[in-house]
Amino acid sequence: MSKQNFAATTAVNAPNELELVDEIEQTVGLLASAAQSFADLSALFEAIAAASGAGSLASRLAQTGLNMAESLNCDFDRYSTDFGADVEQFSAALGLDEFRRFPNTEQSSLVSEVA
Repeated sequence: MSKQNFAATTAVNAPNELELVDEIEQTVGLLASAAQSFADLSALFEAIAAASGAGSLASRLAQTGLNMAESLNCDFDRYSTDFGADVEQFSAALGLDEFRRFPNTEQSSLVSEVA
């Protein structure tokens, strides 16, 4: 494929600003949902551990699950933070409306409490 054909194909297939904003907003929603899933998973393992006898197999498995959920949640938080920083950087580079921000889940809950 020649450079000219590649450039023409890329220009035709490149998303416009509204498509980018829509994709980012969908991703923010999915990130918030995933964060809630980690919290729910941790609560489930905590409940299993509390209902099990200390040192029992169920208690130890629940603790293993809780440790795994917390570790994955830390990795996910780091990914979410990086995503937010990238969105801010690209939004500024593209000249998107400065008042249209893509909040993290904490900011979203603060906005809904004020409204």
